[in-house]
Amino acid sequence: MLDDSIIEEIKNAKDKYIFCPLSRENNNEHLWSTFADNHRGVAIGFKITSRNYIIQDIKYDNSLPFIQCSTNHDETAKLILCRKLDKWKLEAETRVLVKCRQNIKIAIKKVITGRDISESDNRLVKELIFKINPSIEIIPYNSIESRTNI
Repeated sequence: MLDDSIIEEIKNAKDKYIFCPLSRENNNEHLWSTFADNHRGVAIGFKITSRNYIIQDIKYDNSLPFIQCSTNHDETAKLILCRKLDKWKLEAETRVLVKCRQNIKIAIKKVITGRDISESDNRLVKELIFKINPSIEIIPYNSIESRTNI
């Protein structure tokens, strides 16, 4: 069993991180229903343009992580932050971990519009993308291939 002071140090190390959860899939019905307003939203495909972040695929497992009594509480915090139960595996999640609330620098490559996006929202997305960067690809959900990554 871990000593209360070690648990507190691990918690403090974990609290220094914030994370951005991302999915590697762009055609998962569950994700579109849950996070994109039942296909009325968008998915954004992008490239992370800086190497100053920790990018880690989630490990899905139904067991608890083995935590050693070590002095590297930062590594233990990352281990905890990058695990989820097996039932969440369909999310195909990757997390970007950052410290000190820094912004994650990205370049938007494509925007996928939901299957049920309204005409007015679709026009708005197109107008915004054209103003931001006309080379960003806009793809309707219905035209993406099965198992295409974002």
